Amino acid sequence: MLKHMISFGIGLRQICDAARLYITYKDQIDAQALFQMYKEVGILKWVHILHHILTKHIGLPNDALPFSYPEDTQSDWMLTEIWHGGNFGYYDDRFVNGKTIKTIPVHPDGAKRLWSNFKRYFPYAPQEAIFFPIIKLYSKFIGIDRD
Repeated sequence: MLKHMISFGIGLRQICDAARLYITYKDQIDAQALFQMYKEVGILKWVHILHHILTKHIGLPNDALPFSYPEDTQSDWMLTEIWHGGNFGYYDDRFVNGKTIKTIPVHPDGAKRLWSNFKRYFPYAPQEAIFFPIIKLYSKFIGIDRD
């Protein structure tokens, strides 16, 4: 989900998938191991925001989360991005009339969107925000990613 948010967006379907995963497998998830893994890979701050959206906006019960999030967690900004971008950002009304460049992702204003998302998500998942565009460009360069 994070990779898609950094690139162009996710829709409510992905948020609901996360809620279903937690509610279905809550008794099988090793909460401490999951917390430590998220912390080690540097996305724990982003996960806290996701958890806030799941409980405050989707209705997932708090006890279905593998671990709690800080009380001062704010998620409205990310939910706004989900509403605007939608699934993969194809219908983001903020970029409908933007230029499409073949070498940059095929979405209108692809470079501008990636830069905006980099700045937006860097504080919450710095390694992912930095390396996702690098890997994406490298994959295009060597011909693995042809979209």
